[in-house]
Amino acid sequence: ARRAALDGHHGGSTRGAGIDVYEESEFCLVLPGHLYELGRRAWDAMARGCLPVVVSSEPLHVTVPFAWQLPWQDFAIFTTADSPEEAADVIEALVRATETQE
Repeated sequence: ARRAALDGHHGGSTRGAGIDVYEESEFCLVLPGHLYELGRRAWDAMARGCLPVVVSSEPLHVTVPFAWQLPWQDFAIFTTADSPEEAADVIEALVRATETQE
């Protein structure tokens, strides 16, 4: 699915729809999953200029790749969401943050 999104055509463009979304976004959600996938999703976001928003369930326990080499706390946002309502709150806070910066 990831490859299809990144390799697919979007709006007649030859660029991938997933890449377009990353490039047009200020924040990119990095949702829970396997550690390897966390690094891959975070890299996809950062490579396109998107700030990663790492979402985990309580308690917040996330192992990030290259923690000893990258100051994650300086460029990423870490938060928790244990319910659809809390996930909606995270998204609403990100939307508000982008609106105040414009």
